[in-house]
Amino acid sequence: MGMPNCTAIMGKDDSNLAARIKAAEAKFKQGLEQLAREDLPQAGQLLSEAIAIRDDRAVYWARRGEVYRKLGHYERALCDFSKALELDRNAVHYFSERAMCFERLGRLEEAFADFSAALRYSNPYVQCARAMVLTKLGRLPEAIADYSKAIDDSPEYLEAIFNRGNCYRQIGQFKDAIEDLKRATSLRPELVDVRCNLGLAFFENRDFDQALGEFSRALELDPNNASLHFNRAQVYFHSGDYESALKHCSVAIQLKNSEHAYFHARGDAHLALKHFTDAHSDYDAALTLAPTNVESVHCKGRAFEAAGEIAAALTMFRKALKLKPNHLSSLFHLALMMQKCGQFGQAITALTKVLALGGEDWVVYERRGLLYQDMWSHDLAIQDFDKAIELKADCVQCEIYRGKSLLRLQRWNEAITAFERGLAFYDKQGLTPDSRAFSGIAEVHERRKEWTEALDYLGRALDISPETVDFWVQRAEVKCAATQFASAVSDLHQALALSPSNPQLHYKCGLVHYAQQNFPDAISCFQAALQLQPFATYEPDLHYRLGLSLALLECYSEAIGPFTRCIELCPEEAVYYHERAKALQMVQRHESALQDFSRVLELQPSNAHAYFRRGYSLRVLQLYDQAAADFHKARHLQPADPRLAVFPASLSLQRIVVCKPGQEPC
Repeated sequence: MGMPNCTAIMGKDDSNLAARIKAAEAKFKQGLEQLAREDLPQAGQLLSEAIAIRDDRAVYWARRGEVYRKLGHYERALCDFSKALELDRNAVHYFSERAMCFERLGRLEEAFADFSAALRYSNPYVQCARAMVLTKLGRLPEAIADYSKAIDDSPEYLEAIFNRGNCYRQIGQFKDAIEDLKRATSLRPELVDVRCNLGLAFFENRDFDQALGEFSRALELDPNNASLHFNRAQVYFHSGDYESALKHCSVAIQLKNSEHAYFHARGDAHLALKHFTDAHSDYDAALTLAPTNVESVHCKGRAFEAAGEIAAALTMFRKALKLKPNHLSSLFHLALMMQKCGQFGQAITALTKVLALGGEDWVVYERRGLLYQDMWSHDLAIQDFDKAIELKADCVQCEIYRGKSLLRLQRWNEAITAFERGLAFYDKQGLTPDSRAFSGIAEVHERRKEWTEALDYLGRALDISPETVDFWVQRAEVKCAATQFASAVSDLHQALALSPSNPQLHYKCGLVHYAQQNFPDAISCFQAALQLQPFATYEPDLHYRLGLSLALLECYSEAIGPFTRCIELCPEEAVYYHERAKALQMVQRHESALQDFSRVLELQPSNAHAYFRRGYSLRVLQLYDQAAADFHKARHLQPADPRLAVFPASLSLQRIVVCKPGQEPC
């Protein structure tokens, strides 16, 4: 550093300069002694006194900067190291000390510049420090290069080896990460953190057994480490052992109940086990600790979704999106719930936004394609399935979905080609075929009325998936079309064995019995379906078929109730009034019958049968002129129908049958 500028220190007239310099050096040495003893306030005071006496000594500033840095006063330390560098630019270690302050203050680019200046002379420790800054800057390949240089210079430099391994983890080079972390473990096998990170590298590489082994060895060293129990829980969860995941999450929570991630993870395990109430309880606990954690809000939505609570799920996904408007998972699941609610347009908008924000994703295209299918927009569905297949060549289920849309568009040959492409993929991979492909091909043959071929393919579908109710129903429908009613009933009984509480299956079974004119069994099936809260789409027909079956057994009084329920559900449907009027007529309730026939004629003014039957009730009630007018109108509307040409006086006053229940012309 050369001789100090004494004039600058003490002034020109100071005759006791040597004594002052000696005093400054004494203060400096005392300060270093206190620094060594970690008495930082006293060290700082003594070093400040030394600087007050002599402020041109770079080392004085640097050591006081060290005191400030250790006290956490980084801005003050920064000033002192800058002053030291101003006095001595050749002391490169001051650059590294100032760099540490910049790093602590989050001024990473400046920290990087100072560490680079300090590397004027090779130093593995400075190289490692710069690598840590590069890691924070996200410049991982450069960080790995710095760590590698440090390791080359110091082959057993644990910190560099450990940190390089974690950099490899972050860029997905798990093999290199595992190699480095194993090397670190061999250097210091007693370090829990090193073993923990090795376990995490195995976990991220989906080597779950090795991961569990490392976490177990770490727990032997530190059995009360909550983080290690949590990590074991994560491994168990991702390997599908949800009970063990639950157990280790609970241990982690017992050891440390202030971590929201532990409650959240236990909630995930409960959700996987369908413990919905417990899952919500844990997600709520996680949100108490971290109220704005979007993942916990989202997972509450998933729990509601899994439990079939659609409205509650929608609420939670919307809440998650308020916290983070571009949270793709919540946006995606919001779309799924909208689809279930029939909000198809909004669901399409949400999925399109997911694609715009998250980029092309075959899963989203597949889901949007299925949504378009529900909307009967099959051309658009096919476009999305094609895009999904383009992004994921082995997306074989999209070939099946594509075939279904082609079916709906009556593009039979293309549909079969799509199904066969799907089957060819399974055959090439030596996998069990997707039974839906056989079902789809069967539907093509069904539409072409090729019953034998349709039944053959449905047999193949059921060989693979005998638990699929829809396949039994589909085959029963084909058998009905082929007039194989007894066999169709057998298939529907198989479906009912799998889903005994499905009202539609009882309804379909009743229809087959009805077609066989087995009305007692048909009545039993229709009544069973009605007890199971059938869908509104076919409930009116259920009551109608029940009424017809009763009427065909001449149980007319009993038939009136089901026909009345039909009218309540569909008050504009003429046939329901007509059949009830016929039943009323058969039990001699002619006044009521007249009202129903009149309503039929309001809805169908050209219904000859209704005029003829109303005429009959008018005759019974001795309203002869009105009766004659109705008989005349009936013959006028259908002059070629011999049933309507009967002379009124020849009609029985007990009952009249123009056609059987259920056979009225539309």
